[in-house]
Amino acid sequence: MIALGADRTVAKLIDLGLASVGTPFHEAQDARFSSHVPERHKTQLGRTIGTPVYLPPEAGLRHAEPRLDVYSLGVPLYQLCTQTLPDPTDLASIHSVCPDTDVPADLSRLLRAAIAPDVAERLPSADHLRRGLEAILAAHPRTPRPLFGGCYDLLEVIGVGASAVVYRASDRELSREVALKVLRDARPGDDDAIRFRRAAKILSALRHPNIPQIHHFGVHVGGPAREEGQRFAVMELCTGAPASDFTRPDRHLRPDEVLAIGRQLASALAAVHAVGVVYRDLHVGNVLIERGEHPHAWLFDFDQAQVSPRFYARLTERWATPPEERAEPANERPLQRMDDAPPEVRAGGVFTDASDVFALGLLLYRLLTGLRPFPPGTSEATPARKACRECPPGLEHLLMSMLSPEPGERPTLAMVQTILEDEQAGWRHRWTLRAITTPAAIWPHDWRTARGALERRRRSLDHRAGILDPPHRRHPQRLADSRAGGPARDDPDEPRG
Repeated sequence: MIALGADRTVAKLIDLGLASVGTPFHEAQDARFSSHVPERHKTQLGRTIGTPVYLPPEAGLRHAEPRLDVYSLGVPLYQLCTQTLPDPTDLASIHSVCPDTDVPADLSRLLRAAIAPDVAERLPSADHLRRGLEAILAAHPRTPRPLFGGCYDLLEVIGVGASAVVYRASDRELSREVALKVLRDARPGDDDAIRFRRAAKILSALRHPNIPQIHHFGVHVGGPAREEGQRFAVMELCTGAPASDFTRPDRHLRPDEVLAIGRQLASALAAVHAVGVVYRDLHVGNVLIERGEHPHAWLFDFDQAQVSPRFYARLTERWATPPEERAEPANERPLQRMDDAPPEVRAGGVFTDASDVFALGLLLYRLLTGLRPFPPGTSEATPARKACRECPPGLEHLLMSMLSPEPGERPTLAMVQTILEDEQAGWRHRWTLRAITTPAAIWPHDWRTARGALERRRRSLDHRAGILDPPHRRHPQRLADSRAGGPARDDPDEPRG
């Protein structure tokens, strides 16, 4: 129910008759009002309860969880902005439905994340949605506000996480756009503050073309936060779309794009491991991809990274790191995407370098096919060529080895880079050969001349690729006669032109 007022609008949630009640609620009620525990009943799977157009695709197929309410709340918000209901099979942005709308682009992105058909890609809780909406209100105020941190003008929200919000901001002093990550309410000793500062230190130790650089780390005082202020980090603004936009069966990357993106991400992870850090949280939400003639990928969000003593020892060689700044969180936050974690981690093991290799293989498989490699109820990956016939055999073999359930059987990142580089060179050669030897492009009037030209061009390309021996090795006698001044003989296999 919505009540419109002159200065503010109030919304109230009513009618909780179909609410799903969890164990904590029952325990609190039983302890307060009853001395015996009554029999509990759950809604049977296969039955949907509620208005169908406001229920997510998984409703009735799994027990209720917070993501179901996120979807059900996102639908009416989308409806208020567009006057239409979203189509789960072809989810369109607000601006594509209403081109003349004044709805901010960051609100459109947030609502699309709230009503994502894939439950794994949806905002994990209503609190995430609330924080995102609050951040959008802060980025689009009705009246002018002071600059954040003294020189940053917040333009729009580009990301909402469990403990922080990322803005696209304008640096008034240096006249450039940056990514401004603001930590929400957290005291200096809180786990979130420790992770936030640790992630900033990791970025400061890395210099890689596929990892954003950090420009500044500070505290903003004077905002609506506590007296300690809000901690923020200013980073290089990354362009591109989330990798989750390219993991659908009807929209995924080409094999040559996957080879290029895979090389870049493998190189970035190798740089992370070289400084004593395990990334831990590689998934489609932490990678940006910019398509084009030369695809580019960005790896960001190091809040969940695992730091070894070797990392601090490396920093100490340049400047002293006080012991209090080496503090680790008392409780590591569990990963929200445990489905992307390797088998040894789901079984209770620790993260290692091989864990990041598994996560990279899973990401590349999804970018290539638009599908998950492991069908429900099985631990054996489906070969990539079954879903993508254009996948090179070498790439398929690499992905299968990266997704091996045994960490020791997975390749190292150096091996991954080498194999992807070789496959990329082979892909270019095959497509160059196909383009040059297309009969329609070189077909002369005489079919005999055309066949000879076609064969010569094929052999010329094979010589350059090292597939065939040069002509003088296959015809040594002809070469000797030519050098001795004998009769010239035309070698039909000799490349011409």
